[in-house]
Amino acid sequence: MVSKKSTEHVSIWNSYEIEVENLILTSGKDRLLENTLGLVGEAGEFAEKVKKKIRLGALDSPIGIGERVELLKELGDVLFYLTALS
Repeated sequence: MVSKKSTEHVSIWNSYEIEVENLILTSGKDRLLENTLGLVGEAGEFAEKVKKKIRLGALDSPIGIGERVELLKELGDVLFYLTALS
C-alpha cells in the first residue's frame, strides 16, 4: 500500500517536472547541450561557494542564514537542470 505522503510527494514532483518542461526553450541535441552546460555551471557555482568557505577556514563554523539561502538557490538551479535532463 502506498502512503498518502508518498502520493503527495509524487504529485509535487510531477508538478515540478511540468513547470520545468514549460520553461525549456530548446529541443533535441540543443536541449541536451544547453541543460548539460546549465547543470555543470550551477554545480560549479555551488562548489565555488563551498570552496570559498574552505579557503577562509570556515568549514567547521555554522552556516549563516544568508549562506544557507545562497547555497539552496544554487542547489535549486542544479535540481532544475537535473529535472530538465531526466
